[in-house]
Amino acid sequence: MNGPKIYFTIPLFGGIPITQTTVSSFAVMLLLCIAGIVLGSNLQKRPSRRQVLVEKGVTMLYGMVEDTMGKHNSYWTPYIGALFLSSIFGSYIGMTGIFRSSTADLSTTVTWALMTSVICWACSIKANGVLGWLKGFTEPVVVMTPMNLVSEIAQPISMAFRHFGNIAGGGVLTSLLYSALAACSAMVLRLVGKSFIAGAVVLVLGTGGASQAVQYALAEAGIPYAVVSRDPARGNFLYDDLRPEVVAGHRLIVNATPVGTFPHVDEAPLLPYEALTAAHYLFDLVYNPERTQFLLRGERQGAHTLNGLPMLEAQAEASWRIWNGVI
Repeated sequence: MNGPKIYFTIPLFGGIPITQTTVSSFAVMLLLCIAGIVLGSNLQKRPSRRQVLVEKGVTMLYGMVEDTMGKHNSYWTPYIGALFLSSIFGSYIGMTGIFRSSTADLSTTVTWALMTSVICWACSIKANGVLGWLKGFTEPVVVMTPMNLVSEIAQPISMAFRHFGNIAGGGVLTSLLYSALAACSAMVLRLVGKSFIAGAVVLVLGTGGASQAVQYALAEAGIPYAVVSRDPARGNFLYDDLRPEVVAGHRLIVNATPVGTFPHVDEAPLLPYEALTAAHYLFDLVYNPERTQFLLRGERQGAHTLNGLPMLEAQAEASWRIWNGVI
């Protein structure tokens, strides 16, 4: 995962780059400012439900700060609240697929960590004086001084890298998910383009993560589909409901379950395979083995088949482009 893309550079002070992180940070600040104005306006003595929720949130934040830092430090609540909200929205904004998470940039988390550490050091010096602050590093015994100094320096570094690592890792996983959805869309639409007729419905086997990707691809293309599940609350059909006439009416069947994956190569989804014809297309997301029992049984009935290897390859290529910043 490369660093943030530079959109343009302001020709001041040797050049100020405006990056994806800069745009995301300002978007978060704008969002928080608008939220603050909207939620803080038109306050009444007889509060509305919105005002009650806002006041409850503020009270909880003040209570949390006072419980951990003491009432005499409650004046830090606005700073901590702003940092907390910036962290949450700065992290989640990357899930939109439009902005890059501002916290996925190490410069953001390092700045926050250093800023917070400097504030803490300044408060300690203000309360105890410079000598008192330095004396604290010699406690409980003088020989602990080097370890205390290393610990104090390592703390902001640890905070910065921990937050950055969590969000950057999440950004990579989100990118991989988007690439999987794109690859799945291409594979499904390749088959649908050949098999889809007016009124036909795609049959998706399974309700897990792979099934969700297939459903997303079909929904984005405006193609109707039905889901088969072992849980009646999660699908349109149970496997016991798949009578021959049901299978006959679905020209494209996608196996989004792990059934048939190595080493269980003799297993196959429970379908009335005798209802398949040469007009059917079977797409199995499983690629090991190359030809699963699901595909083999379909081929015996003359159905067209495709395994999950092209989808895996497309996903790998998309992931490589994302990782190397080629996109």
